[in-house]
Amino acid sequence: MTPKRIELDDRFAAAFSRCITSVNARLAVAPPGETAEDKRQRYVLSLAAIGKFFGDLDQPNVAKELQWLATALFDLDDGTTHPVLMARKREGGGRRPDSGEVWSARAKVAIAVECFHRAGKLDSAIDVLIRKKRAALERLLRPGADLKTAPFGWLEQIKSGQTTNLHARGRWEMFEMHFGSQARTVPEWADLGNQMLESAAADASRLVASEII
Repeated sequence: MTPKRIELDDRFAAAFSRCITSVNARLAVAPPGETAEDKRQRYVLSLAAIGKFFGDLDQPNVAKELQWLATALFDLDDGTTHPVLMARKREGGGRRPDSGEVWSARAKVAIAVECFHRAGKLDSAIDVLIRKKRAALERLLRPGADLKTAPFGWLEQIKSGQTTNLHARGRWEMFEMHFGSQARTVPEWADLGNQMLESAAADASRLVASEII
């Protein structure tokens, strides 16, 4: 059945405004100390708001699908996992791959290393800078890995395409697009490296607080 056409009229504008206001209030800023359950609740309420938007525009099927997903997420708090939310079973066993959020934070560390290299810093000096954020960044390591070598390994994996994680590859491609060909001074590269390292540490701390790692 062909969906009913959405008219871009005053009703659309009013519904869109309500939806944006509701979603923005829930997703614009993450509360400090947020748990995974708290974060999921924000997603549930946001999905409900988007579903209501489509419902207000006489798109009941879309509204129903979004409401179903919101309910499935909500049910996780009661211990019920719907099949669509279950992770795919790995063949042959072994450790499950790390999440995209973890790899995104690792990519920031790798980009920081790249920036420090472009600033002319030796690996030993970069290691000193990384260890200043050790408390947070160590949480990004896999069991048995060492913070002294792992960041350089992440950089090599991402640059060479060895990692298949889309989040890490996407962040590297964005870096290359915006900064790769730029002629920057040594202090500018060093400053960018420090910014990326600070951001990675903040991401790692947030993931710990949210019980993702």
